[in-house]
Amino acid sequence: MAKPNSFTEVRIPTRKSLVRLDLYQPNDQERHPTVLLLYGAGGLAFDGSRMRVYAQQLVRAGYNVYLLHYLDQTGEVMAGRSSMRR
Repeated sequence: MAKPNSFTEVRIPTRKSLVRLDLYQPNDQERHPTVLLLYGAGGLAFDGSRMRVYAQQLVRAGYNVYLLHYLDQTGEVMAGRSSMRR
């Protein structure tokens, strides 16, 4: 039987805005290694559901997983050419 996991959405203040950070973790009191999961230039618009599945698979394997919504800083859903240059 798979261990239950928990999900928490954290908001990190930056100079411009708040950036979301999704935390997926096993629902137990043990220590676990941590993975930072990053999406590509398409943001979560194209790969969001797949990234969340990956996060849950990693949790089942015994990891804490942070999924950083770094495009929140730019205000874009996908990285545009100007964002990619920055």
